[in-house]
Amino acid sequence: MVLEENDILIDFKHVVKGEKFDDDSTHGLSHCMKAVDFIIETDTKILFVEIKDPQNPKAQIKDKNKFLESLQSGTLIRNSLTTKARDTFLYRLGLNALPYISKPIHYYVLINLETLDGAQLLNLTDRLRAAIPTIGPNNVPWKNPFISECAIFNLKTWKEQYPYFQACRKSEKN
Repeated sequence: MVLEENDILIDFKHVVKGEKFDDDSTHGLSHCMKAVDFIIETDTKILFVEIKDPQNPKAQIKDKNKFLESLQSGTLIRNSLTTKARDTFLYRLGLNALPYISKPIHYYVLINLETLDGAQLLNLTDRLRAAIPTIGPNNVPWKNPFISECAIFNLKTWKEQYPYFQACRKSEKN
């Protein structure tokens, strides 16, 4: 199953099911709740996947600069990425639409920005883990975790970590 977000394609092979979640046909409350781009169910976990593509050839310079500013200031994590994960969880929980009890939820963010190196990605991941938070009060694990793991990748690290979920630009697919 190949899912598409703007100019990025991801081939989710061998999954139980998957859907593009951030569109009007699947998310009926976009006026008040944010949504991750894709929800994928594998045999062992649920993936919430968010795509950010500031290097999209169609993106305007001012939009790329605005994105970079939000990334550096932390507002991307605080005001966008965490909200998308929490709202998606609450939305799907309210519908009883995912097997939350039996499968952990992993939240993966793919930021297509070549200049992000491993150390920066690790730092962003740590900030996202703290903002969600994946660990409960006083560093005690949640009894019922809603997001058990999260990570931020660039296109290169995504391909290294998930060779079975290949991601590329549409133009690279042909």
